[in-house]
Amino acid sequence: MSEGSSGWSGAGWIPILQWMHSYDGSRFRLDLIAGLSLAAFTIPESLAYASLAQLPPITGLYCYLVAGIAYAIFGTSRQLAVGPTSALAIVIATSIATLGAGDVTRTLGLASALALIVGIVSIAGRGIGLANAAYFISDPILTGFKAGAALYIASTQLPKLFGIEGIRGNFFGRIAHVIRELPATHMPSLLIGSAAIVLFIALQRRFPGRPTTLAVVAASIVVMSMLGAGATGIKIVGELPSGLPGFGLPDIHASDIAELIPTALACFVLAYGETISVARSFAQKHGYDIDPAQELTAVGAANLATGLAHGFPVAGGMSQTAVNDMGGATSPMALAVNSAAVALTLLLLAGFFHNLAEPVLAAIVLMAASHLVKVEDLRLLRLASRQEFRVSLLALVGVLLFGLLDGLLLAAVARW
Repeated sequence: MSEGSSGWSGAGWIPILQWMHSYDGSRFRLDLIAGLSLAAFTIPESLAYASLAQLPPITGLYCYLVAGIAYAIFGTSRQLAVGPTSALAIVIATSIATLGAGDVTRTLGLASALALIVGIVSIAGRGIGLANAAYFISDPILTGFKAGAALYIASTQLPKLFGIEGIRGNFFGRIAHVIRELPATHMPSLLIGSAAIVLFIALQRRFPGRPTTLAVVAASIVVMSMLGAGATGIKIVGELPSGLPGFGLPDIHASDIAELIPTALACFVLAYGETISVARSFAQKHGYDIDPAQELTAVGAANLATGLAHGFPVAGGMSQTAVNDMGGATSPMALAVNSAAVALTLLLLAGFFHNLAEPVLAAIVLMAASHLVKVEDLRLLRLASRQEFRVSLLALVGVLLFGLLDGLLLAAVARW
């Protein structure tokens, strides 16, 4: 299929049968490069997002291991990359982590069950028109939500950056606590985290659009190893279990399902809304069509896969998709290459990340969150429609005051 063809509409339930029919070696070479570039970005990012979700870092790799393959089979976008996202991670941190009550095993089981429920809702919902659910969350709401989410996420990472303990409450409470506790800052943590941010910015300016995250992570691991991770007092990732995950249903109580459903529905709206928005953006850029109903199936398949692999909810994300596109991806084969690289990391390279400092993970999340704030979009929205601009601001402020889920719902109800 040529790049400018109309695309994937009507591909049926298994679009891979269509695009593989015309696949050739020249396209595989491009997808191989794109997939390896994507892996250089997603491997450290997945560790950071799992930490953001207050789950074991290795679970982020489990998500990328299987989500990309599932999407490659069922998805209709050529560039979309599916995995953990910052918005979904923070939803998990503010809901599932609370239900887990400090028990890591139980929290992980709940997060995996949440992914399964999101997957079931997505696939079952195709038959009842849930593909239209994403339109309930308008672009102005998403603009404000993403800006609010970025600030909210930043407030959760500043304590790690400064080496401060005991942060609770909403955005304003966290910021106030950080300010009060500034004299207790752990300077080695702040120094290595700040150095990582500076290096991120420098590399992004020097190599725009390239997956430089792995370079920053590798440099920080070398520095921590030279200094002696234990001697610095800086928190590190520590031992990551090597090997592929076991597959099976999470160990939860039947009564947990009812408690998970409201969060699962919110995750579904976020996951599908973000996925379809990103997929459409890159399809428009490359001149082809996507099938919204089929994307619903693909999101469902990806979440079912991650739930069975002991991961947590996933979606198509803007930052990883941009990296995949910059790498030259021509088809979902790039996601399969990324999954192979993740598998190789789990089997042979998990120990490499032992001395990865938590402030560096915080820096990764902060840099990713910074890309969610689109000041120019807010300015243009204010010029185009004051009413929509106010809705966008309501979403932003609502997220900061009440959290991601309540802030999003507040803006959606106010608009409708």
